[in-house]
Amino acid sequence: MITFQQAGRKWSRAAVLVTALGASLYQTADLGIAPYDYLSLGLRNYTPCPYFGCRIFTDALSAL
Repeated sequence: MITFQQAGRKWSRAAVLVTALGASLYQTADLGIAPYDYLSLGLRNYTPCPYFGCRIFTDALSAL
């Protein structure tokens, strides 16, 4: 009989594999930049702030 912990470990392993596969497909698709990602790049081009600060700002804004 499979215990709850064993089933949880199997689901965790499957989740890690699916997440890794999804991330690798997203990164290798070479589809260009998403509008959300461009917002921080655009802010960097039009403000004196460095990219790191612009990215932190857009991520925090999205989290709110």
